[in-house]
Amino acid sequence: QKEEEELTVPIVLESMSEKPRVFRIHNFHHPTESADLIAAALNATGEQRLKRSTVGSGTKADGSKVAYEERGRTSDNAWDMSSPSAKATIRRSFQLTNMKEDNGKVDGLQIVRYQPGQGYNTHPDYFSPKDDI
Repeated sequence: QKEEEELTVPIVLESMSEKPRVFRIHNFHHPTESADLIAAALNATGEQRLKRSTVGSGTKADGSKVAYEERGRTSDNAWDMSSPSAKATIRRSFQLTNMKEDNGKVDGLQIVRYQPGQGYNTHPDYFSPKDDI
C-alpha cells in the first residue's frame, strides 16, 4: 500500500518510435520501491537469494536445468515476486498494458547486482520484426 500511495503523479506513456514500437514510461517506479527491492534481495534466503547469474532457462527433457554459468556474465541476480514493492510494480505493469493480471504470466522482477569488475559482456536477445505486432 505504501508504494501505491507514494506514486501520486500520473504515469505518462511517451511514444519514441512506431517501428519498432518503443515507449518511454514516465513516473512508473518510485525511488523508495527501488530501495525496497534492493533490501528484499539482500535479505532473501534459500532459492530467492542473490546468486551467480546464469544464462539459459527452463529444463531439458530429462529434467536437468538448461541454465548455466558463463564467463561473460559475472553478476549476481535474484527474482522477486513476493515483496510488497515487487507486487506493486508487477500489478502496475499489468494495468499499464491493459492486461488482466495473471499469475501464470508473472516471472517476477529480476534484481541484478554488479560488483566492481563484474558485468554482462554478451547479450544475445533477438526479436524478429514479425514479433512487433
